[in-house]
Amino acid sequence: MAGEETMDLSLTLLLLAVAGFAGLHLLLSLPPVRSRLVAAAGATGFRIGYSVQAAVLLVLTILAYREAAYVPLWHAPWLAWVPVVVMPAALWLVIGALTTRNPTAAAPGGEAVLQPGARLPLYTAITRHPMLWGFLLWAVAHLLANGDLASLFLFGGIAVLSAAGMIGIDAKKRADPAFDFAALAACTSLFPFAATLAGRNRLAFTRGDALRLAAAILLYAALMHLHPWLFGVLPYPA
Repeated sequence: MAGEETMDLSLTLLLLAVAGFAGLHLLLSLPPVRSRLVAAAGATGFRIGYSVQAAVLLVLTILAYREAAYVPLWHAPWLAWVPVVVMPAALWLVIGALTTRNPTAAAPGGEAVLQPGARLPLYTAITRHPMLWGFLLWAVAHLLANGDLASLFLFGGIAVLSAAGMIGIDAKKRADPAFDFAALAACTSLFPFAATLAGRNRLAFTRGDALRLAAAILLYAALMHLHPWLFGVLPYPA
């Protein structure tokens, strides 16, 4: 009985941590809330505060996940290979999103890629939400590989937050009279490669993109090597 109560408590704490992490992100992304906070703290102050709270809540969520009881939901050893295959693409998208301009990113200046004659970055041409797709792929791959209740809470929550973030950002940009969402939608897509397949853009792989791909491969190799030390489990079936 005591063990069941401990299990319930650990999973409840994890669920609360995930809900707090996701809920605060969604709350701070609401235009009325965001605009008031930006007016009070300034754009830089808001970004710093947003980053700090996100980092703190993420650490608390990870700690809660590590202490959560293990409740298996499915057992399919072959699914452990899903992150091995998917993570290079996820890391590549995140690195590309962090190192190129994107009109949907929080950093200013991304709208410049929509100007006539400007080159659309490869990652924005693939999808207008490359970072969130990277997080979504990471979360879904690890959810499938783990197959337990705690992983469903953590990775499922991050997956939902990533998907909701894409929809929310599009809605916010569409409603912003100062932003030309029609121009963005004309050359990009929510789903990866949809705009390219529809002939609305062309993918151009540059020298910088090759360097980003190399960085993603190096980061992937490092994470594969350090995974047992960082997370306590092998990143592939033994």
